[in-house]
Amino acid sequence: MGKTLQKYGGSIRFWILVVACTYFAYALYYASSGLRESLDMLSDQFLYTSLSHNPWWWMVLFYGSEGVAGAVAMSVRIVAGVIAVYGAFLFWRKKDAAMQSIRKSFSAVLLLEAFFLLTYIPTLLRLPPTTLHATQTYTISATPEALQLYVTLIPCLAIVLIVPPLLLKLRVPSTIKRPSEKSPNGPV
Repeated sequence: MGKTLQKYGGSIRFWILVVACTYFAYALYYASSGLRESLDMLSDQFLYTSLSHNPWWWMVLFYGSEGVAGAVAMSVRIVAGVIAVYGAFLFWRKKDAAMQSIRKSFSAVLLLEAFFLLTYIPTLLRLPPTTLHATQTYTISATPEALQLYVTLIPCLAIVLIVPPLLLKLRVPSTIKRPSEKSPNGPV
């Protein structure tokens, strides 16, 4: 196993760089499409406000969860993408010599990705008032309550409650000693 990994190690490092570049490209795509949608939503805000007949607090909650949290999430994911590409490039070119810097980079990426997923919380806060009080949303038609429950609320709740703690736990360095490492207190 060790010889196979050494033989194809350069190739694996290159493909890790490709995956990191893909993550960054996805973040840029997500940001550009989200920015376009946010600008469309803000430019047509008067039209949608006059058509929806919802109270002002609902509109603030809706646009705040869609626009503000979305802009923060896009920015965080782009920064995480840049750090991921930097760390993968170091891993590809400098190999094990820059391992400490690579660990710090990917630790930061995991932290930022956990923060990105936590930006779904405003969407979770928006859903119950939307279901109870909203007659029409940005799409100008009422969204069925079952669709909001099964497609948005339950998946977002699972994402917010399960994934960020796992990502933060993954950031913590392992305290398990490998058999090849020597203990300062003598043999293990």
